[in-house]
Amino acid sequence: MTENSDHQKKNGIVYTLFSTGNLLKQNDALFLDKNIAGCWWINSRNSCTSFFTKKRIIYTLSCVFLSFAITFATTIITAQQLDIELKFLRAGTKIDPSHRRLNNNLKPSRSTDPILDQNVLDSSGKLTTVSHPSWQSPHDVVHSSYGKRSLSQSKKKKPKKLKGKTYPTLPPTKNQPICNGLSSNCDLRVNEMVFATMHNAMSTSDDNFMLPNHVLGMEKALDAGYRGFMLDVCDCGSSGIRFCHGVCFIGTRSLSTVFQNLVNFLDRNSDEVVILEFQMGSSSMDLLKNLFGEMQSVDRFIDMMYVHPSKNADWPLMSEIISRDKRIIAFQHNGPSCNNAYTEACPTQIHRWWDHIIATPFAFSSVNDILDFPKSCLLYIEEESSRSFLNLNHFIANSIPDQRNAIVINTEEIIKNRVSACSEMNDRINVNFITVDFWNSGDVLDIVNAYNKARSKALRRTL
Repeated sequence: MTENSDHQKKNGIVYTLFSTGNLLKQNDALFLDKNIAGCWWINSRNSCTSFFTKKRIIYTLSCVFLSFAITFATTIITAQQLDIELKFLRAGTKIDPSHRRLNNNLKPSRSTDPILDQNVLDSSGKLTTVSHPSWQSPHDVVHSSYGKRSLSQSKKKKPKKLKGKTYPTLPPTKNQPICNGLSSNCDLRVNEMVFATMHNAMSTSDDNFMLPNHVLGMEKALDAGYRGFMLDVCDCGSSGIRFCHGVCFIGTRSLSTVFQNLVNFLDRNSDEVVILEFQMGSSSMDLLKNLFGEMQSVDRFIDMMYVHPSKNADWPLMSEIISRDKRIIAFQHNGPSCNNAYTEACPTQIHRWWDHIIATPFAFSSVNDILDFPKSCLLYIEEESSRSFLNLNHFIANSIPDQRNAIVINTEEIIKNRVSACSEMNDRINVNFITVDFWNSGDVLDIVNAYNKARSKALRRTL
């Protein structure tokens, strides 16, 4: 028996006393060893002890059940604050992220996104239409859109639910092309579009990942209407290069399987464009070459990849890359810089992310961090970036992925208000990627569809 365990002897049989107060019988079938991985218990002397048993399997199952119960209770306590905050938001109540104060003295206002051309309240409290609304202070931007007016108006006019790509703005005709689900998208440039995007798209319950970022898999998201996918590339040793979330043991996906499924989808849907963003596990040139090698192993994948001619060149219209059948646009970050000596070695089909993209922060720990727009709308910009796209990171990254967070922040009002605030605070730049966890929660597809229709109308290229 271990020296750090408390023992009692009763009727000639030895028992071990754990911190739970339970006595467990010791015999030939039950042994204790704090160096064996198993079900962990902390005894009265704070030492970790574990056990396995064949005859006493009920003890092991009890341990597992209690461990899960403790974890579940912890998440319930954390979720209570989120539920309270969501009720306050729905009631038109302000949540101050700095001091957790409540204030019901807010004037109702509307989202001020320039593309949607929505109304706002002027300084006198009258509803008016403005092209460049001004806020008295940056802090007003954070909560300006949670008044009762916008909530009640959203209930009166509920947006239609989107189903895959079956939501054209106008009934399609034989001569009317469709691009990513809408005829009006065909006259938008790629960097004028908004793409519903999966963060850590490989990490799903469907694909047996531990601590997944999504319940449903990437292929189902494709069918639903998502067109942007962020994927982490890992070197998993003897298993080779795989998609994983930082470490290989919590789950992996085969690159060739994902790429083949993507080609199959694009073959079935000849008017769709997909964006892929690879987070490289290292800056090794070999890892990037191996990634490209996996692409080459899938028939037609490389042929369908778009190559942008230069960093500052105009991005083509959606209709152009569809007609050319160059409907996969790929980026990577954390890999080799692909400058100078690396220029010839780097595949031209995989563009460097930060050469073209600016992005909001992603290290949010709570819903309130997302709602603190003056901070959550700050941008990461490399000096040489063309700033062609803006990625809105809209997920909680600094905690275990929790779908209840997504249910709160993936709502239409919160996304629209954050898009509006981030655009207004950064020279009215357009958001291009709305990147989320738990993609099937909330209103992301509805919002993306509405933005793309409004942008086309604002640019007066298509009705």
